[in-house]
Amino acid sequence: MRGYSSPSKTGVGEGVFEVEGVVKRINNSGEEQVLARTLLTRSLYVNGSVSNENDWGVLTAQHLDLGPAQIDGPGSILQLVQTNQPYLRTDGCSSNTLLTEARGETDSDNQLGLRIWPVLNRTLPPSNLYAISPKIDEHIWSFDDTENECGPRRNRSSICIRDKTDSRRRAPMDVIRDGNSVRIPATAICPGHSGDCHVYVEHINLQKNSRLLIENDSRPVVLHMELPQGASPSPSGMSGGIQLGNNAQICGVNTGSNLCNNQPERLVITASSGDSPQNCQPSQQQLKIQGLSLPSAMVSLPRGSVHLTGDTQVRGMIWSHAFCANGHQLKLTTTDIDSNQHLSVHAGELWEWKNSGFTGIGRTINRGILGTGIDTFRQW
Repeated sequence: MRGYSSPSKTGVGEGVFEVEGVVKRINNSGEEQVLARTLLTRSLYVNGSVSNENDWGVLTAQHLDLGPAQIDGPGSILQLVQTNQPYLRTDGCSSNTLLTEARGETDSDNQLGLRIWPVLNRTLPPSNLYAISPKIDEHIWSFDDTENECGPRRNRSSICIRDKTDSRRRAPMDVIRDGNSVRIPATAICPGHSGDCHVYVEHINLQKNSRLLIENDSRPVVLHMELPQGASPSPSGMSGGIQLGNNAQICGVNTGSNLCNNQPERLVITASSGDSPQNCQPSQQQLKIQGLSLPSAMVSLPRGSVHLTGDTQVRGMIWSHAFCANGHQLKLTTTDIDSNQHLSVHAGELWEWKNSGFTGIGRTINRGILGTGIDTFRQW
């Protein structure tokens, strides 16, 4: 093998292979003489797939501040790197080197370094993986139990909605309040639609013991941390992100229930916009969590970031441009609470990933399937 030109950053596309053959004559004194050279250049369609649940990138980021993380269940920590220089040293693939490059600690998992897998020049999956039969809810939502309330002066509301082209916010009429919990029934968002429901939120800041419950058993719900196309700018005080305190919570629930249903594939937090932060400084499209504030969810922020503001437990998978532990521990559970199957199985079935050509992100096996061009054969 003389050379190989890899496909696009998605791992799928045209790969060019160069195979060189050499004919030599060696005389009695051991001297070599090259008689002929040949070079075969072949183009193949290369498809990379994750074949094992242990190889799935359950926590994937380009900028990784891992901290003392713990992965409960199968899966790898995928670090999307821009240079391979740290890994070319003699100890470049050692557990210590992998931990150092990912800013990880071994307090909770002595095998943490062995879960890290650096990948060169790869990008995160697009957020449209979570769309099959999408419908966008007609309102833009915001939630804040500290300030930024809306509604009449004598009946202020911490939950607000506005129309896409109107900056004036008002309290929704069809949510169900029960003490510190607010449940959004399926009839309140994307009414009459049985497919995936996409809700745009311009601000969530829950710092008290508030619980935001979203019915998602009849159809999955995708929360977009951004404005929909063509929307008027956000009013003053809207952050464009989600921040949850230790006693606050967002989770999916079954119809009429206030108990989290622990089905992460049915509650997705995503955003296609953002400023792709290269560090853990404040940026757009930030998800800040701690404790059990987000017990079960799939997170897909290809240009955003996830920040821990305390020790955190999540059942799901996290794909973000930046992951910042900030010295706190993430315990990430990667199996279904009932069947104990890997979450990629349930998510792949629900979102029909195979039909869209998505074969996973993680440690891949690359297969050359069909030729995409004419073979060239040179001899000299």
